[in-house]
Amino acid sequence: MHKEFANWKNQYIDLIDTKPHCIFRLRTEEDLEKVKLIIRDKAQGRAIHCELGCGSGGHLIELAKNNPGKFFVGFELRFKRVFRSAEKGELLKLNNFLIVQGDALKIARVFGSNSLETIYVNFPDPWEKARWKKHRLLNSDSIAMIFDILKVSGILHYKSDHAEYFGETVSLIRSLNGVEVLSYSDDLYSTENLTGNISSEFERLFHSQGISIHFLVAKKLDGFRSSRIMN
Repeated sequence: MHKEFANWKNQYIDLIDTKPHCIFRLRTEEDLEKVKLIIRDKAQGRAIHCELGCGSGGHLIELAKNNPGKFFVGFELRFKRVFRSAEKGELLKLNNFLIVQGDALKIARVFGSNSLETIYVNFPDPWEKARWKKHRLLNSDSIAMIFDILKVSGILHYKSDHAEYFGETVSLIRSLNGVEVLSYSDDLYSTENLTGNISSEFERLFHSQGISIHFLVAKKLDGFRSSRIMN
């Protein structure tokens, strides 16, 4: 390996460590216990909403700005996106958000059953090739986990630019007992659901390219039953 690359370090690793008030790095088992306490202390009894793969924070921070009486937690793995999300929140002087740098599926270790009001999943990587599909964020296990974490009447918001991935995910959601699909569209921008829509950076990009935005809202019903699957 060339010496230049051997000594390279992502500058955003150190930068996110300068914002411990709004970024938490999830690396160890001990970190899992710490972040639970931090979220509890920061939420101060406010309803908690979560975005899995919050990217550069355009969607999450706009939600936090519009809903000061609620608390928002975003999971994002990439350091630069984590830092940019925090920057957006700081510019607005928000105190109702936390960005967790780590695997989005760790949500199952951070929150217990019936914990969250809303979970957002916006434009997850489709991992298009057949041999890559095992890496998809949304599959039968993770979808069951999401609805387990939601409170009764809690809501999943899901958007995708990928028709096949979206269709497969919708089928998995419809197959669950105790889950109701409230709204569904293969072209968000041609429906009434656009009212009040908050777009992410990826959504604006895809829409500008003429790519259809697939959109689903589903609610957890009182009859939902699931064992905790994800570890």
